[in-house]
Amino acid sequence: MTIGEALKKERIKRGLSVRKMAGTIIDPSSYNKVEKNMRNIGSEALVRLIFMHDINKEGLTMELRVLQYFLAVT
Repeated sequence: MTIGEALKKERIKRGLSVRKMAGTIIDPSSYNKVEKNMRNIGSEALVRLIFMHDINKEGLTMELRVLQYFLAVT
């Protein structure tokens, strides 16, 4: 599962629109491209989304993916 796929799964699980999931952190159009794996998301934006939506507290398997993402980015 990619970061985009994990974010989309979490967004749908929470019943959020793309606009609500992106909030003021990332442009909704750009966020939509992240979900479709057409664009990468910056590590800062990703962390802000995770904290904004309390994603890591729900035991989402994304934790491992986030770690892998940061290792690939740095």
